[in-house]
Amino acid sequence: MRHDTGRAVRDRAPVPIPAHGEITVLIADDDARVGRAVAALLGQETDFHVVGHALTGEDAVTAAGAHRPALVLTDV
Repeated sequence: MRHDTGRAVRDRAPVPIPAHGEITVLIADDDARVGRAVAALLGQETDFHVVGHALTGEDAVTAAGAHRPALVLTDV
């Protein structure tokens, strides 16, 4: 770990975007209905792949570590 601006930062490689351009997405929303609706909308697009859902900020951090999405949509 290294420290930047007073915060602990883990040394990790950037999350790669696959060659075919699909962007992995984690949705974090405390309203499950909204999360499902966003996932349904993104599911209609070929450029996005939803890799997980979270209802709390803590769950979002855990899921982000597990799935390593390129994008996290957060409203918690």
